[in-house]
Amino acid sequence: MDTDVNELLVRDISRVVVARVAPAENASFRVVSDAYFANANRRVPSRDGGTEPLGWGVGEAVTLLTPIVLTAMTEAIQYLLVEIARTAVSRGRVAAAGTIRRLFGLDRHPDGGDPSAETADLAVELTDHQWAAVRRIVVDVAQRSGLSEDKAALIGDAVLGAGHNQDKR
Repeated sequence: MDTDVNELLVRDISRVVVARVAPAENASFRVVSDAYFANANRRVPSRDGGTEPLGWGVGEAVTLLTPIVLTAMTEAIQYLLVEIARTAVSRGRVAAAGTIRRLFGLDRHPDGGDPSAETADLAVELTDHQWAAVRRIVVDVAQRSGLSEDKAALIGDAVLGAGHNQDKR
């Protein structure tokens, strides 16, 4: 991942999700996220006693959700980068073809359409299947981190609420 841009993206989205599922952690979000990104071995904790992120474990009295959300969003954003890049490349080829047509003075598309329509909107919207995949990634990470199925589902739903509803506007 491109560290600067994607770290900021993970932080921004995670902050929204944490505000929804663990508002009490808002005050410590910056400190926890700084520690998370400073830790080169960001590992998802596992139920079988694997590495716990930043030393906060599921066995403690209070499990901090921020490192779990950060880990989940890191994986989800990696998935989204691949999906969106795939769509952008496909659309970019169509847009490039339209530009080349215009460079050679071809005002009409072979099927009679307007070549400028090829570049009109390169905005990407995720399908319901892609949003479901994002939710599955987040829930899986949360459950591997030792959260209950219900708590993991709550985080997954918060991620969808932070993004999927924006996509529908």
